[in-house]
Amino acid sequence: MPKNQEPEKNKSKTEKVEAELENFYLSRSKPAAAELSVTRDEITSASNTSRKWMKTALVALVVLVAVGLGVAAYYFYHQYKLATRDPKDVAQAETQQLVDAIGRFMDLPLNEEPKVATVTDKEKLKSQVFFARAENGDKVLMYVEAQKAILYRPSTGRVIEVSQLLSGAEGNPTAPAVAQSPASETTPVPTETPTKMAKIAVYNGTNIRGLAGEIEKKLTGLENIDVVSKTNAAGSYTKTLIVDVTGGHDQLVGQIVEKVGGESGSLPDGESKPDADILIIGGQE
Repeated sequence: MPKNQEPEKNKSKTEKVEAELENFYLSRSKPAAAELSVTRDEITSASNTSRKWMKTALVALVVLVAVGLGVAAYYFYHQYKLATRDPKDVAQAETQQLVDAIGRFMDLPLNEEPKVATVTDKEKLKSQVFFARAENGDKVLMYVEAQKAILYRPSTGRVIEVSQLLSGAEGNPTAPAVAQSPASETTPVPTETPTKMAKIAVYNGTNIRGLAGEIEKKLTGLENIDVVSKTNAAGSYTKTLIVDVTGGHDQLVGQIVEKVGGESGSLPDGESKPDADILIIGGQE
């Protein structure tokens, strides 16, 4: 081979090797570029998602703050309105609430708004029969025209005492007539004839759960009664039995029979005598 052809041949081999190396590096760099492109897309997507969540959280925070401010504004406005109400309007509203509460289970005089007083010192009133079981905070409703006074306990929603007023004159509204406020010659204070509350005990004479409570509900509407105890009877009974424990309550016993059914009778053997005027023993029927 001529000497001038050998360098050209070597040069051709060199170029071929360089071409192969270039192709090799290009093939290695393409996946890396592709991977880099994917990574950038993921970062961009995550960034956009983060922005959306931040916007949503910001909107939710603004809404919560607005609602909170609205509630606070309404509360303070409501308190302001209560503080600036006419005392007469407040008193009328309280009276209506008491009338509505008591009227659900007791017939009240119609077409007359009662005078309302609050028991603030029960110890000073304990000597009077009407206030014998009074507690501070109890309300006294006086119906002067209907000659009726009611002692009511808002904390338990129960009528404690009922009395009939004999005089038709007006008493002092801050010291109820039934408390025997000082009288004058021109305006005598109404006196009272106490109407004793009949104490009622209810025994469950069956295995029916809650029967005593159901019987108590049926007594709603009867005046001058107070359910003082509820328990289970010693025996089992088919018919409901009403017992006049202390005697002298024939009329009331008859009213109870009409309300709860059953029959009147004497205290059965084996049953404990309750500290009450009338005993109701609930039966299966």
